[in-house]
Amino acid sequence: MRLLAPLVASLLLSGGPAQAKPCHNAAAVTETRRAAEAQCGCVAATLHGSYMSCVSHVAHDAVVSGALRRRCKAAVRSCEQRSICGRPGYVTCCRTTAKGMTRCAIKRSARACLADPPKGGQAYATTFLSLCDACPGGRCTNTTTSSTTTTITLFDLGHTADITSLQESDARLLSQDRTAHWVLWDLTARRAVLEGDNGQGALAGASGRPSLAT
Repeated sequence: MRLLAPLVASLLLSGGPAQAKPCHNAAAVTETRRAAEAQCGCVAATLHGSYMSCVSHVAHDAVVSGALRRRCKAAVRSCEQRSICGRPGYVTCCRTTAKGMTRCAIKRSARACLADPPKGGQAYATTFLSLCDACPGGRCTNTTTSSTTTTITLFDLGHTADITSLQESDARLLSQDRTAHWVLWDLTARRAVLEGDNGQGALAGASGRPSLAT
């Protein structure tokens, strides 16, 4: 599963103090972030501080090699700072209001993300590792209105229907939607372990149910 979405123009952040020139090389920022997430073990990392230290080294090396402009180093660090890398179980969580305004934040778990949706709106976990990708600039939309707007691909734990039940144990999450489809997730690895369509029986304790300890 590819979790890193292409950056858009609104992602290009200032490389330092207000008087410094902004970064204008989205491709280099994207490539450096991909390198950092791979070399620093984003998904496997258990300490965000250690992960960020590694990111700083990767960004520095990219600057030294000429692959990244010095003014763009802060853009790389900013996006990785606002990521779930080194934060086991955490998710990028988006909330859409009844008026269609969407904001995203880092939440400690999928359950925390889904627990308090805005009135008349919805809350959902995304597959993105960083808020820069989930919602560039802190705001986003799920429809494309211009060439500079990102179409955000969202997922609610593998379901296409509304989620009606959640059970969490350690790093495992068992979810069920209104069609009785269930998905068992490994939150640390951010991947589905099992899924099926006998959700009512599974969550009620019938034979053949998935186990959170699987």
